[in-house]
Amino acid sequence: MKDVIFYSYYHESNAVGSLRSKALEDVLGDRFKLDIRYYKTRNTYRQSTTQKENRSLWLKKLTSSIRSIDESLFGHFFREEILKIIREDRNHKRIIYCTYKPVANIILGVFRKLIHGGYLVLEFRDLMSLFGRKPKISVLHQIDTFFEKMLLRSADLIVVVSKTQKEKLQQLTNKKIIVITNGVDSYSQVEPIKSENVSLLYAGSLSKDRDLTNILEWLRETDVRVYVATKRLPDNISGNKKIEHVGWLEEKALDELCKKVNGFILLEGHGEDSNENIPAKLFYYLKFRKTIIADIGVSSDIWGLSGIHNVLIDIKSKEYSELDMLKACPQIRELERRFILSKLVNQLDGL
Repeated sequence: MKDVIFYSYYHESNAVGSLRSKALEDVLGDRFKLDIRYYKTRNTYRQSTTQKENRSLWLKKLTSSIRSIDESLFGHFFREEILKIIREDRNHKRIIYCTYKPVANIILGVFRKLIHGGYLVLEFRDLMSLFGRKPKISVLHQIDTFFEKMLLRSADLIVVVSKTQKEKLQQLTNKKIIVITNGVDSYSQVEPIKSENVSLLYAGSLSKDRDLTNILEWLRETDVRVYVATKRLPDNISGNKKIEHVGWLEEKALDELCKKVNGFILLEGHGEDSNENIPAKLFYYLKFRKTIIADIGVSSDIWGLSGIHNVLIDIKSKEYSELDMLKACPQIRELERRFILSKLVNQLDGL
């Protein structure tokens, strides 16, 4: 059984990046001996997220313009892991699997390979310097690109979650790149519960690129209730009577609400900068086997997923009156079977 050092997302959080890492652990754990390294507590993740939200607008823009550096590089976990790597047996080569974010995972993987050797896999759920919605402040962007190029030089395999991401990274490196989905394969199916009162759920952050305004206008003449599971409502929709704001929910509470609603809302930006984004939340919704209402760009990579047109209802192409919101989508089960991490596992298994 091959050894894998797995530098994971904040593993104990229920953020989609953490759920993704835990699902990947389930898949790889059957065929590999995993040594998972991560921030141990959920509070570490929540604290870093809160700190970002409390920053002033100019500081948020400044810090988000350099995605190859973040606060994880200044924490105790990063320092302790650097010392562990230096002290470990230098004859023990392993597969090194690193997820982004946080940046510390990538740096640790590169450092480990330089010290001990091994086969380095870098998983980019989001890109660094070439991320479409990243503010590209001239000098800072060049610094960001330089750092990313240096990190990619050590990689043996790069994993991305959309074809646009692959095309962008090929501008920076000639390393092998494979595309897998941003989904979570270990979710068990949940039988849908029918309700007399029609309701939809949006869970996640809201911003100018994830804006509920168009959906709310589409539903304006209906009695549909929209539950919103996010920490704070933007000012432009905070007074909307269709919305019931339930705040940020723990995983168990979110699951229970997902069982009760009739469908879900998926949001992404409409410009080219958003094409690469295939949110993991889409795959989380699939386990509930219900209709998903989408407000996304017409050229989004999401539309390239096999069978997705049987699952998503695009508000630009249908009136609400054409839908029967009480019906579960019958082909969601077939769609989910297509999103298996076999391509990645087979790649590592062949080493």
